[in-house]
Amino acid sequence: MENKKPFDQLEDPHKKAQDAIDHAREVREGKLAELGKRKLRIVRESPLLGVCEYCNMQFSGGESQLAKSDIQVQFNEHKCKREDVNQAAARIVREPTKD
Repeated sequence: MENKKPFDQLEDPHKKAQDAIDHAREVREGKLAELGKRKLRIVRESPLLGVCEYCNMQFSGGESQLAKSDIQVQFNEHKCKREDVNQAAARIVREPTKD
């Protein structure tokens, strides 16, 4: 009895492996490109306050000697989520009018 496989299962296993490798490379390069855009900027010294220049997330660390390293850890662990341009504009307009 002959073993019959559907046409789509006849694909070369090496091609599937290469496709998986290519996909992993694309994902990794995308993440590295995003990480390259991330930069922590210290905007205030006392109490210490840092901001991610890519997504504008704020990190506070207090006034201790370890505050800078605490902020760096928070920054390294956060996931950047960039705001839509329209959302940023609405937030900028709302902030001064909150009082």
